[in-house]
Amino acid sequence: MNVKILLFIILVVVSAGFVAVSAVIPPTQLPYPIKIILFIIGLLLDIFAIFLKDYSEFMIGMLKHRSKNVVVNSEPPYMFSTSKDALVVKSGDGYNATIYIKIPVYRSSTEMKIEERVDFARMVGRLVGQSRNIARYTTGMFVMNKDLYIQQLRESITEAENEESSIVESGGSPEELNRIKGKLSMWRNILDSVNSNISYEQISYASVTASGTNEFEAVSIAQQHGRELISGIGTLFGVQPALITGSEVLRFIEPEYQMPYSTMAENISKSIEEEVI
Repeated sequence: MNVKILLFIILVVVSAGFVAVSAVIPPTQLPYPIKIILFIIGLLLDIFAIFLKDYSEFMIGMLKHRSKNVVVNSEPPYMFSTSKDALVVKSGDGYNATIYIKIPVYRSSTEMKIEERVDFARMVGRLVGQSRNIARYTTGMFVMNKDLYIQQLRESITEAENEESSIVESGGSPEELNRIKGKLSMWRNILDSVNSNISYEQISYASVTASGTNEFEAVSIAQQHGRELISGIGTLFGVQPALITGSEVLRFIEPEYQMPYSTMAENISKSIEEEVI
């Protein structure tokens, strides 16, 4: 029997038992305070049973979490390769390794003439046939993480404010004071401009996945396929594709790199302020 249905039936039966005891047993054998408590317990169990119908997964997880681990995701986790240029995941008895290749092509067919569109379509068609192995081609838009730049701007503003205070306290010349005020105004204007606009980054990339009996073999095969693809793309488009390495790889799997938390917080605050105004 389904666990949800079984728990629902048990709760209803137990609830009915509490209510029946509070109603049938006379006050001479069971005082009124205890009868009221039993009735309330039965009522709460009924509410709990109804709540279980819509939130059974959550409630079952709460009941089981002390006895065993609740499995949120049964998929094996991704790992960085030792070379920091591939994502590796265990698949059965082997491993799959995926590498990402950045393609510095930013042309758009909407800005081309008909002849250029035909030529561009042919180039894209040849791009798909560049590799004998399966490759995925994608163009994505990512919100730029400006947190570090914003922090640097704020530090520059703090330094300028300290410099202004030192000039005022030491009785510096008006020319020097005007210079530092202009510098401070510049940094503040830049910070306001950066905070008020959302900056996006467009990335065209290809991803290649290879399998192997171990991590080293899977990564090596993926790198080999990637080098073949890089050579073909470079010859076709006249650009220099490159492997995406390090933390930049995380932008393809982690939401924090696609939409930084601080950027989301600023956007939410801005939206709330606009609604209030």
